[in-house]
Amino acid sequence: MNPIHEEKEEEKKNLLWYKNNAGESNELMKIIEEGLK
Repeated sequence: MNPIHEEKEEEKKNLLWYKNNAGESNELMKIIEEGLK
C-alpha cells in the first residue's frame, strides 16, 4: 500500500472510533466518508 492510501485508511478508522464515541449521526458520517473517497 502506498503511504497516501494508508493515511486514508487510518483516517477512516479514526472516524469510526470518533463516531462510536461521540454518537455522530449516520448521515453526517456518510457525508464525511464520501469526502474521503
